[in-house]
Amino acid sequence: MDPTALTYRSEEPSVVPSPLPQSVGYGVVLAAGLAFAFGMMSLTAILKKTLNEDNSKVETFMVANRTVQTGLVASAVVSSWLWGTALLSCVLVTYSYGISSAFWYGAGCSTAIVFFGYLGTVCKGRVPEAHTILEVIRIRYGTVAHLSFTFLAIVNNLLNTINMILGASAAISFLTGMHIMASTFLLPLGVVLYTLMDTGYFLKAFAASPSAVVPGYILGGISYLSIPWSLGTVVVTASLGLEALPIFPTYPRLMTGAEVTNGLALPYMAVAVAGKGGAVAVLLMTFMAVTSTLSAQILAVSSILTFDIYRVYFNQEASNKQVIRWGHIGVVFFGVIAAAFTAMFHYIGVLHARQDLPSRKLNCNCLLAVYQEF
Repeated sequence: MDPTALTYRSEEPSVVPSPLPQSVGYGVVLAAGLAFAFGMMSLTAILKKTLNEDNSKVETFMVANRTVQTGLVASAVVSSWLWGTALLSCVLVTYSYGISSAFWYGAGCSTAIVFFGYLGTVCKGRVPEAHTILEVIRIRYGTVAHLSFTFLAIVNNLLNTINMILGASAAISFLTGMHIMASTFLLPLGVVLYTLMDTGYFLKAFAASPSAVVPGYILGGISYLSIPWSLGTVVVTASLGLEALPIFPTYPRLMTGAEVTNGLALPYMAVAVAGKGGAVAVLLMTFMAVTSTLSAQILAVSSILTFDIYRVYFNQEASNKQVIRWGHIGVVFFGVIAAAFTAMFHYIGVLHARQDLPSRKLNCNCLLAVYQEF
């Protein structure tokens, strides 16, 4: 083949064979997801029996009695911020804009995570019994602002969840040949089940003990930076070096624009370097990343529906049992709605429902609400 034929990026559709059978995809997405869900349920029951961690109480179920320590705070922060699509997007950004983009992709999020440590201490000092940031806005600005930000927060979480499922489904579909609609609806299933038993971003600050907020978020921010920085750098440099070789899955053509946008450089490179082992590694990494972050998003919306809608506007004297019941309803409801909207976005041709700018604006306004004196 003429080497000059590889100097252009073809947009002609072509099917790249999946390195893994569909049974592996269903085994990971469905079987592993359900196994993890039931494992979490069993662990919750053991904690209740041995350590009196009773998740039938609102404070335990939503904010872990506000006693989470530094290591677990850092771990929870990273698992909430490291979206499945972040693994793919850091590769996309680096591939599109150059080698330094991997660092700046991670640094932008890492800075925000670290600053949340300070914000969390301010919030815990001024509203120590709060469960969501919207409760702070209601106290600071009143009902109209609270309803406005509640709507924005739900829409923001919905679009972020769609983004996560779209990116993860595209990667899983390539790796296993699994139908993209199957992964779209099965991914949230296990997440909904274990989120029902145990409980985005800001809840970690409310759940942390006062002494663990700042060190937990600083450690989490530093830990997060290393992942997109190293992953984006290594994957893109390897992809650029291997893309013109016969071992690359798309050979003899370059990746199409759609493949680059979907972040498929990561699984393509893994398959080229490590064959089926690399495909399994990327599949597990994508699955674990999307389920952990999806859990945080589902819980965030469930908390909004429970504490900012039901307990404020419908039943201010709600008991523990009623609050937890509505928390469960919110988890199931949002999981179904998110999967349905993801399917719609896929069929109308939206590759990624990126909402970076609206998310930043919403977070900045919430920050001002907390920082200003009451």
